[in-house]
Amino acid sequence: MLEIAKKVTRTFYPYQYSPVRRILEPRRIHAYCIGSNKSGTHSIASMFAKHYRSSHEEAHGALINGFLDWKEGKLTERDFQTILLNHNKYAWLEMDSSHVHIEYVEYLVKYCPKAKFILTIRDCYSWLDSFFNHCLNHPLRDRWARLNHWRYAKYGHTYSTHEDVLRQSGFLPLSSYFSAWTEHNQKAIDSIPQANLLIVRTHEISSRVDSIANFLDIRSDTLDTSRSHNFKAPKKYKILNHIDSSFILHKSKLYCSDLMANYFGDANYLDKALNKL
Repeated sequence: MLEIAKKVTRTFYPYQYSPVRRILEPRRIHAYCIGSNKSGTHSIASMFAKHYRSSHEEAHGALINGFLDWKEGKLTERDFQTILLNHNKYAWLEMDSSHVHIEYVEYLVKYCPKAKFILTIRDCYSWLDSFFNHCLNHPLRDRWARLNHWRYAKYGHTYSTHEDVLRQSGFLPLSSYFSAWTEHNQKAIDSIPQANLLIVRTHEISSRVDSIANFLDIRSDTLDTSRSHNFKAPKKYKILNHIDSSFILHKSKLYCSDLMANYFGDANYLDKALNKL
């Protein structure tokens, strides 16, 4: 029956964007994963992909450019709202996983009050190490470079004498990244009603499958745990190992101390990131 409806609909309108699709294929869940980049958003999308309409960074180009065009005065707020509403309607995802969504999460909460949100949170040290590896393995261009500049350059932090390796590698000072790490995670916590938010530490994604399933009111056996560690870096550059560890710790305490204490106070995550443990 569904295939017949698809064929009939295609005669008049692409089925993917048709209201008929939203009637014949209602959402069983409506969820977002809004963790920072390199925090497991790709893994979450993969876990859901076998049994749910799940995607990682779906239509990210239109969302990034639309958001930044709005912030730069090239579009009105209403224009961007239209882009966001169209994304929700036409992508019609059940798990929409993307770190980009944090930029306008307050609108997602407003427009989709019943949606559930998963914040994957990674300790600030291994997150930054992974981010550096990603940028060096996959140089950022176009919209990604534009978003990268928006997120990290806005703080105006300057280099210290300990950060020559960052300057030489084309990165900003540690303070810029630690500031952004806190802003991202705290914004999610502050913007989303507590009942609609589940916080999952990145290294516990596989072991929290039952919690994730209960949160979304689905069966845990519909989640594919074999795909919970996707998108690992092909090469590791160990940028942080070239910076004095006491300086890294000092900077993290300045910008990340509260969240690190709340979610990662149970181990020495800096030594782990530096492969000292």
